[in-house]
Amino acid sequence: MIEMSDRQKGLAAAIGFRVKTGRATGIIVAGTGALPQVLRRASVNLRDPKLPESFQPYHAALELPESEGAAVVQRATAAIQALATRAIGDLAKELHASGHRLSGIGLVVATDKDPGPLGRSHIRAHALEGRLFWKAMEQGADALGLPHLYILERDAFEAASVVLGRKPADLKSAVNEMGRTVGRPWSAEEKTATLAAWMALSG
Repeated sequence: MIEMSDRQKGLAAAIGFRVKTGRATGIIVAGTGALPQVLRRASVNLRDPKLPESFQPYHAALELPESEGAAVVQRATAAIQALATRAIGDLAKELHASGHRLSGIGLVVATDKDPGPLGRSHIRAHALEGRLFWKAMEQGADALGLPHLYILERDAFEAASVVLGRKPADLKSAVNEMGRTVGRPWSAEEKTATLAAWMALSG
C-alpha cells in the first residue's frame, strides 16, 4: 500500500513500465513534471500459470498445424490482455485509495518494428511476443481510459530530453537520485521505467 504525507495527497501520479516477455517492471511516481518523487516499485506478471503457452504463444504455435496454432495464440493473447488490464486497474485503484490520481502510463520497449517481414520463424516468434506484451499494456491503458506513451529503451534518455526539456546527462543524474527513495538495487530497467513515468506525468 502507498503511504504518503498530507502534503502529498491529491498529487497526480504516473506509472512507467519496462515491458519484457511475460512481465513488466513498474515504477510509480507522483508530484509535478519538474521533479516527481518515486513512490514504489510495481512488478507485473503477464503470464497465466494456468496457460503455460501464454509465456511464448508464438513459439508454442510453431509446433502445431496452422489452425491449432492460431487458436493457441488467440487464447494466450486474451489471457495476457486480461492480466495487463487487471494489473493497471489494480494499481489505479491503489493510487486512488491513497489519494492520488493516475494521470498516465509510460512504456519502455525494446523495439517497435513490424515483426511481419522477418524471415526466420523463431526470430519472428520472438519479435511477435515482444510486441504482444507491450501492446497488451497499451491496450490495458486504453481500456481504462488512461493516456499512454512508449519509448524505445535505447533512445530513452534522448526521447525524454525532448519532452522534459533537460539534457540527457541531467536526466540520468536526476533518475539516479530519485532511486534513493526506494533503495538498492536500482536497475537499468527501473531507471528507464522511471523516465517513462516522468514523461507520462508531464504529458
